[in-house]
Amino acid sequence: MTEDTIGILYRVDGGYDMGLGHLARARSLCAEMLRIGIKPVILSFADEELLKEFFPQELTVYKISHTENELDYIIYLTQCLNSRILIQDIRDTDEFYCRCLKSLGLFIIGFDDCGEGRNLYDILIDANLPEDEGDYKNVPFRFFGEKFILLDPLFADYNLKDKTVPRKVKNILLSFGGSDPRRLTQWSLNMLNEVLKDYSVSVAAGKSIKHQYEIGRFCQSLGFKYIFNCSDMPKLLYESDIALISGGITLYEAAAVGTPAVVIPQVEHQYKIGKRFESMGSAVCPVDANNLDAGKIIKTLNNLIENHNLRRKMSSKGKNIVDAQGVYRIGNVIEFVVKSFKGETSKCENMIIN
Repeated sequence: MTEDTIGILYRVDGGYDMGLGHLARARSLCAEMLRIGIKPVILSFADEELLKEFFPQELTVYKISHTENELDYIIYLTQCLNSRILIQDIRDTDEFYCRCLKSLGLFIIGFDDCGEGRNLYDILIDANLPEDEGDYKNVPFRFFGEKFILLDPLFADYNLKDKTVPRKVKNILLSFGGSDPRRLTQWSLNMLNEVLKDYSVSVAAGKSIKHQYEIGRFCQSLGFKYIFNCSDMPKLLYESDIALISGGITLYEAAAVGTPAVVIPQVEHQYKIGKRFESMGSAVCPVDANNLDAGKIIKTLNNLIENHNLRRKMSSKGKNIVDAQGVYRIGNVIEFVVKSFKGETSKCENMIIN
């Protein structure tokens, strides 16, 4: 029996409103799944242009129309493809939705779901939760903590490289995600341009940022380097001395390469993540999403610029917190599940992932 006989659906979304982090995660995991001989079928509401960019042609991709009922479509595809496993990378699923899916006999693997439906998953993966999180005991298998963050495998390579932390800061990066829905890039540039004028500043804008041309013109007027849809984020982060970022996936990426970060959250849950990284010593998060105090951010940035010893410690701790091996660990989880269905290994109850 092959993985095609089993059938694996991968349900994921992304776009301007919700950002591109879910799609980026799916791209990395799908690449690892293909490497180990597993070929999922993608199902998404995302725009066709984004789906073409994030997934290789060898994968079958179904786009859900906004006029279609999502649950009915999943049930239909499950029957057509003889699907046994569903990977879900969407937020806020309700209990009824997941009960319907479970009634089909699906084994569900889910990421970062905040809805009640997550309690019905067979495997829940959430790098944003501490390893000892205890509120989800009804989920048979839980993989929590930073070691399960899904990053581009290139970050694992940079994690192993020695990171030079210069006594004098030279390169500063600003990057606020693939869509920057709150326009934090423009806000930060207006707020910090006087502080940043003596440094080499790079501004990375994601593909789904609606105000990209406005940012580009402003960067040009300030003499800052503008990078649209960066093709080598691992290198850009690694070569930066400080990064001003949101509390999404870029925070984990900065930690992985050893770059101290100042977190300016887009949404409230990013503030919680930023404060957790602050408590672990790899970032500072001086403001919450509902109170973007410019004075606090400027004071925090200046303190980081002036304190070489602090930056050196933050760099070392970040690389220890996030080793960027999560894509391989989760690939092993999925491979174990597939082999269990195929009868090639022991049942999932005996699954151990280091």
